[in-house]
Parts: sequence; structure tokens; C-alpha cells
Amino acid sequence: MKIKKDKFLSQAVNYSKLVKPRYLMPFAGTYFLSSNLYKYNKYRGVPTRFEAYNYFKSLFRKEKFLCKPLILKSHGTFNLKNYHQKASLTFEDVVYNKKMHNYLSSKKLDYQKNSKPNYSEMVELLEKSSINLFKKIEGLKIFSKKKIAIEIKKSNYYLIDLEKKNSYIVNENNFPKNNFIKLSLDLRLLYLIMKGPRYAHWDNADIGSHIQYQRVPDKYDNQANYALNFFHS
Repeated sequence: MKIKKDKFLSQAVNYSKLVKPRYLMPFAGTYFLSSNLYKYNKYRGVPTRFEAYNYFKSLFRKEKFLCKPLILKSHGTFNLKNYHQKASLTFEDVVYNKKMHNYLSSKKLDYQKNSKPNYSEMVELLEKSSINLFKKIEGLKIFSKKKIAIEIKKSNYYLIDLEKKNSYIVNENNFPKNNFIKLSLDLRLLYLIMKGPRYAHWDNADIGSHIQYQRVPDKYDNQANYALNFFHS
């Protein structure tokens, strides 16, 4: 987690050195996961905007960083003519963050309000999505030797062989021993993704921490993850 945070901060520093702004204001990274995803908040691999601000401020004080960091409260302002700041954020409100965590942990996500999909209908959508996926990766010349396994019910997985371009259902006993990516997500969300991007999308589900991954070997495969974006009907 720390390695990922440090990488994002390093990228911001390199970009700022290239652009050479007078001021820098971190704004992303501060968010809370809600509902049953609440337990994953501590694993987020992105710095909060206040963590980023303190990091850049430390560099600025050591004269290793040319642009001055600033951070504003909600509805705060920064005057581009005279550089005057109004309502600067001077500390991170830990008490508020804890209250927000507790509040969001009891909230339901939109797809959790839906009924669980019919198994046969889900399998039909998965098969249609496979056809679309293989067509797309063939045309875009996407190549990966990985097998992607999506859990569709206990001990049963829909397996997608990206190299051989075929797909089928397997159980735990026939699960591949190596070179696979196992995905677990709420079947109600999976159903929406399978229906197409107008309902839900793999990329948004991934960014929102709605998918749990197991990679063997534990190495990110960019081609496999890119291919997954086309796995919908």
C-alpha cells in the first residue's frame, strides 16, 4: 500500500517539475468506501489530499520542490491575481473522518437494492459477453496467456482462456493451478456489467474497489485487465 502511495506522489512531483507551476493543490485521493466495502478503507493505496499536501510542503521547505503547495476547505477560494487564499485547510479532521466512516458503513450501494439474478440468465449473458470479448481482442491484437476466472456461485467459476479464446464453467476441482486471475464480486453488479456499459462497467467497478482479485503469479497483467473491459454483452 505504501509503495503504491509513494509511486503516486513521485509521479506528481515529476509532473510538477516538468510543468513548473507556481502553486500546486492536491485534490484527489480523499474518499471513503461504503457499505460492505467499508472494511477495505484502510487498504486504499492512494494518499489523501492532506497527506499529499504535507508531503509537498516538506519538499518545499527543503527547497527540493519549486512550487508551493496549498489546500483549501470546501468552498475555499484561491485568487489567481494576487494569490490570496481564503479558507485554507490547516489540519485533517480525524473525528469527522471517523463519523463519516461509521455513517457510510450502514449504507447500501445501488446494485445491492436489486434482486439476485437468475443463474441460467447470468450464464447466458456470460456466454454472449465471451463472444464480444474474443472478437474485440482479436481486432485490437490484445494478447495474454492468462485465464480469468469469475466466481458465479460457491465453488463454481466462469473461466475465460484469453490465449485459446474459449470459455466454460469449472468447479474448484478443475480450477487452474497457475497463470490465472480470480475475480470475486457481487453477482448483482456482475449482472449489470454483463448487460453492457450503459448499466455498469468493469473499469468503474475496479476503481471503486468492488472487485477482489487473486493473481497467480501475483503480478499485474495489463493486457488481461485491458481485455476485461470488453467482457460484456
